[in-house]
Amino acid sequence: MKKNFVFLGIILFASITTASADDKFEALFAGQQTVDGNNALAVTFSEPVDTRQNLDTYFSVLSSDETPQQGSWIVSKEPQIIYFTNIEPANQYTVIVLKGLKDASGSRLETEKNFQ
Repeated sequence: MKKNFVFLGIILFASITTASADDKFEALFAGQQTVDGNNALAVTFSEPVDTRQNLDTYFSVLSSDETPQQGSWIVSKEPQIIYFTNIEPANQYTVIVLKGLKDASGSRLETEKNFQ
């Protein structure tokens, strides 16, 4: 009976280790939303973002003619979502999220992600 318990413990440990290795911090979605009555771009992440870092260094917003948009990123009440409010309605934008952005646990984005 003791051998079965040890074997089961090894399987359980291996499955927990594998599951946590697959969970990585990533940008999941970006789109236009209204925030406090203002048009905004929102980016949603798989984990809460570390709010102590300068978010503006990890994001670029380009208009349809590839002109960089000036403005700052704001963390929502849910720190998995960040907003950029300096946009015009019905315009197309590209949001670039640079690798290196940290989540609240210290993990970093491993790859750059573009949303159009």
